[in-house]
Amino acid sequence: MSPGAAIEARPGASEHAPDVVGGGARPDPRSPQGLRFGLSDPGLTLSIHAPASMRSSLGRVWLPAMAATLALAAWIRFGELTARQLWIDEAATFYCVHHWDAWPAEGPDRDREVTHRAYFFLLRLWTHAFGDDAWGLRSFSAVIGVITVAAVGLVAAKLCGPWIGLAVAFLAAVHPLHIYYSQEARAYSLWCLEITLLIYWLHAATSTGRFAYWVAYAVVAWIALKTHDYTIFWLPATVCMVLGAPARGRALRSWFIAHAAILLTIAPSMWSFLQTQVGGGSKSWIRREWLTYPPLLDLPKSLWAMLASGSYPNYLGPLATVSRYDTSPLNVMSVILIRWGPAALIAGGLIVVLSSRAASQRRSRAPQTVETPIGNRQSALVLSLEEIGNLKVAAVGLVFLLIAFVFSCVVYPSYVVGRYDLAAWPCVMIGTGSLVGALARNLGGVRRRAVAGVGATAALGMCSLWAVVGARAVPIQNDIPERARFIVEHTGADDLFVSVSMYKWFMAYEWERLGFHPKVISFPPEHDRQLGWEDAEAELTAPQRLAAGVEEVVRRVTQTLDRGERVWLLAHGTPHGPRWEVDRMLFAALRAAKIDIEPLDEWTGLARLQWLSVAGQP
Repeated sequence: MSPGAAIEARPGASEHAPDVVGGGARPDPRSPQGLRFGLSDPGLTLSIHAPASMRSSLGRVWLPAMAATLALAAWIRFGELTARQLWIDEAATFYCVHHWDAWPAEGPDRDREVTHRAYFFLLRLWTHAFGDDAWGLRSFSAVIGVITVAAVGLVAAKLCGPWIGLAVAFLAAVHPLHIYYSQEARAYSLWCLEITLLIYWLHAATSTGRFAYWVAYAVVAWIALKTHDYTIFWLPATVCMVLGAPARGRALRSWFIAHAAILLTIAPSMWSFLQTQVGGGSKSWIRREWLTYPPLLDLPKSLWAMLASGSYPNYLGPLATVSRYDTSPLNVMSVILIRWGPAALIAGGLIVVLSSRAASQRRSRAPQTVETPIGNRQSALVLSLEEIGNLKVAAVGLVFLLIAFVFSCVVYPSYVVGRYDLAAWPCVMIGTGSLVGALARNLGGVRRRAVAGVGATAALGMCSLWAVVGARAVPIQNDIPERARFIVEHTGADDLFVSVSMYKWFMAYEWERLGFHPKVISFPPEHDRQLGWEDAEAELTAPQRLAAGVEEVVRRVTQTLDRGERVWLLAHGTPHGPRWEVDRMLFAALRAAKIDIEPLDEWTGLARLQWLSVAGQP
């Protein structure tokens, strides 16, 4: 809160209050201060009177600073958009966009792909205009990422005040995790934006009770559900904000009606999602990824990954690399500072805020008093706007994480650190910004507050930028383009290819770039719809299904060879572990059918399938 501003609340005076959700501003000719913020609630009018100097400072400083923040966000996200090669998930996205009509009618395997076709449709429209190369595929996420920075900053400004909103926008602009997903051809950037808008409309609806705001919330929630299935875990968490509404009973009724309408419209797809999730495979490789520590530590680890420069899981590429320690003393010291600095700053801020609350209230020039009738008595509740917004939003984010983690631990292991928990990311950003504001307010005079707020924001931002620079210094490249060219040069598009495991998805983008459109069948056959997923341990638990897949592939191979056409095997792996156990079932069946596997190139894993008699073997 700015010096000279004051808050007053009057019970029962809401009918004629200016209806501006979450602290919007409008000139008030009756106010000598020149600016009036208002929030209309049943039985309560909350008004903020600010001096005219605040209005001028908002115009002179805040808007240019926000514009500069968005320019910084765009520069970081677009600066090296094509520095990394597309990895397998992005290649699967490319395939979904480029081969839209080749999908099965029901879409990709719901057990393996929790992103709906709506995202791929939007990306298809985008790539028609900007191309379907790496830049075209990723630029959609980059644009959405910049918009999200603006959105989360504006939502924080509505909840906690304009300067906190600016700080949150800056922290979001340089946040390594958000930058990473703003440069990936996947739906996570879009999902973050939708959750940010959900927070705004939920706050607007619960604060005012207006039907139009509940409709807006329901529409955005429906869109988010049609973008990513894990939104289903976010919706029940929103009751935390409803319980803090001024008119709790009315808000709860509206909340139930809105969610009933949402779920009724998507009941079939949600039932399919939950059914496949509960009955799916073991996802052993995900278990190895995130169950290397006690599951109860997932929640703090996830929050740590969302800090300015936390510890990231291995599948986040260069971010995971920079989160590891180096051996040199200087690098060890710098990494310790980057990784533990934000956590130490936030912990210290909490200690300062909690220990100096009484003193800070006495020093404050803007006493904030809300009078509420309790029987025949009047009680005073002293809370800042930042703290009110922080409590509600943070509760939603934490409950979402708790629901997702319980589901992952008890029912179905899934990504829970740094990916599906991105739905809590806007809540963490707003909570961090409001904590910085609370820390500044509890440190004395005006100048000290400004220095503390700017210093804390700059320190968190520098840790983020340091992590981003470190990640860009570790480019993640692979040999997929070279392998793709070798296959194109030594085979033909009319040949039949048998892709073992995920080989097809590794090659999809590079083959398209080379104008190579081969006939490919996968083994196991269901990998044609799994979009880059594989779980050999789960496949071994269904031997009948696996045997049927072996039989289908051998049948297709023999039919092709009978016609005199060439058949190639694409397999690349190590001769041990569950994956090898599955693959060698196919190899044994081919040998039993008197089909020879003649390796052509070990590096690419390319082998030719032909009749033993043709190979000249006994």
